[in-house]
Amino acid sequence: MDESKARERLKGLVSQEILDDVTRLRIMRMLSLRERCACEIIKSQPKALIHLNMLEKEGIVKKREEGYLTYYSLAKPEIAELLVDL
Repeated sequence: MDESKARERLKGLVSQEILDDVTRLRIMRMLSLRERCACEIIKSQPKALIHLNMLEKEGIVKKREEGYLTYYSLAKPEIAELLVDL
């Protein structure tokens, strides 16, 4: 699938506001590979917690807590498949 088709299909799963933000897309790509600790995401993306909270409110990511650590993953596997083409 090419990038334009992937973006069109993603529009049905996420808002345009999410698609227009490079940082949120980077975070989603990171999570498309595997679940990650918030500390790992924060190291690579500035202001990651703000973006993660927005992605969680939109239902795109989910979090789980394990002791003092918080882990994030994509809530919808179909998003991960489409991110490969972006």
